[in-house]
Amino acid sequence: MYNFMENSQNIPNEDAINKITYDIIGASFEVRRTCGKGLIENYYEAALAYELSLKGHKVDRQVMVPALYKGVPEKIHTRSIYW
Repeated sequence: MYNFMENSQNIPNEDAINKITYDIIGASFEVRRTCGKGLIENYYEAALAYELSLKGHKVDRQVMVPALYKGVPEKIHTRSIYW
């Protein structure tokens, strides 16, 4: 597994950011090339999670995260994919 953290404060280092960015873009292109267009969002989400897991990333789908506005937590939540 790739070490994404620079220090104990869980701040990603530049190499980690470049690696995950490269992997996300590559996985996205692979999903688009393989699946084509016109499918429902959940299908692409599952395919992207699978591709990222093949690259060694732990992927959690549909994780609830608090929404922030100017650093202030809001009562609404959004869903996102985490790895």
